Amino acid sequence: MKTALAAAALLAMGGTGAAADPAKRVVAILDVNVEGIPTEAAHQFEQRLDQQIDTSRFWVASAKSTHEHLASSTTWTDGCVVGACLAEVKTQAGAELALLATLTGAGTSFGYVVTLVRTDTGNVLAQKSARCDVCTVTDAIQGASDAVRALLADVPTVLPDSAAERSAAATAAAHERSAAAAHAHRRAHQIGVGLSAAGIVAAAAGAGWYFGASHARGGAVVGGLGAGLAVSGVLVLTF
Repeated sequence: MKTALAAAALLAMGGTGAAADPAKRVVAILDVNVEGIPTEAAHQFEQRLDQQIDTSRFWVASAKSTHEHLASSTTWTDGCVVGACLAEVKTQAGAELALLATLTGAGTSFGYVVTLVRTDTGNVLAQKSARCDVCTVTDAIQGASDAVRALLADVPTVLPDSAAERSAAATAAAHERSAAAAHAHRRAHQIGVGLSAAGIVAAAAGAGWYFGASHARGGAVVGGLGAGLAVSGVLVLTF
């Protein structure tokens, strides 16, 4: 069912038969923001990206196509760039990833930021940015498109399951806490047994000294200390 929907979305976006291949992953250009440079730079960026993209793996939907699909949504709101609201991009455009790009310029200084965002979780998957103090608009456009190509090349075949990773991390942490508690309990048991044994031995020695030496004061002291150690050991074993 999902494969059929993806294929339908690709065809609706004006893709050719090759572009409509359901095996290809759809990347929807959500926004190309330009600041301090001519607005046509946004279109030039999309053209350059279309020429460089790995068409064997990806199909990139233009910003225009993406927003035409989102226009039919009753829940989509412009301005959504991250978070749960991006699920609508997946629903309406069949895109697994959304692309955000910003191109900036001032004098001879130009820069870019390109970001891939997952539409299933709304989380940022990857990002690249750069700035050049002595460049041209063309350099910035080329750099941004190269950066997107590099980001897509690193996209794993199966996107990480964040929920599963968090669950595994929580389970591992719980196991560590359990192991630490068990170790502490064993250690306390060993200390308790040691104190009790030492106390019993000391108490017995003190009693023997006390009664064998006509109630010698030293024997009473040793016996008392031994009894105290034995009681301490019992308390440690109890708690």
